[in-house]
Amino acid sequence: MITLEANYSKKIGLPNYSSHQFSVTLKSEIADLSQVQQESTRLYTVLQQSVDSNIQQIGYLPTGNGNGRSGIPIALCWAIVVGGGAGWESES
Repeated sequence: MITLEANYSKKIGLPNYSSHQFSVTLKSEIADLSQVQQESTRLYTVLQQSVDSNIQQIGYLPTGNGNGRSGIPIALCWAIVVGGGAGWESES
């Protein structure tokens, strides 16, 4: 068996010096080299659709002082990266 590993990543710039990034990696096994082109095309399509679908969930957008914290003490913030979403949440 031959193992193929493919990754697709996308990073989008957002206002106030922020960005949003999402990446997916898949592994697939094929029986012989004649299947590489077909399987790599399939993997790319699946990866691209997954990333493009999930990256639309932007989450928190910083405002204020431009450093992404908006004056909220870092101790009150926590990062969440679950199911493709990423952002900052405040406990207050």
